[in-house]
Amino acid sequence: MPKKHWFNILGWEIVGSIYDVVLKCTKEVIKEFPFLAISTNEVLTSNTKSWISIHVYILENWQRIPILLNLEKVTNGVIVENIYNVILQTLLIQRGLIEVEI
Repeated sequence: MPKKHWFNILGWEIVGSIYDVVLKCTKEVIKEFPFLAISTNEVLTSNTKSWISIHVYILENWQRIPILLNLEKVTNGVIVENIYNVILQTLLIQRGLIEVEI
């Protein structure tokens, strides 16, 4: 690619565009299924940072299909309320739900 068309942030822009497409497809798939199983896993890294992964499982043709919804750094401390807020925000954004529906 010619250097005049390359910018330092171009890679992040491409990743952002790909993420937008994946997010749209994930929303469409999840909205098709009225029942979901949600799994969360909190991980503590070697530098004592807390991360939470959130997966949704759907059942299609008797096969369980995992979908990674979010991998989020827990920034406000590892307490139940903060983890709950991470999960809630993920469901609101990824599934397009409103808080009353959850």
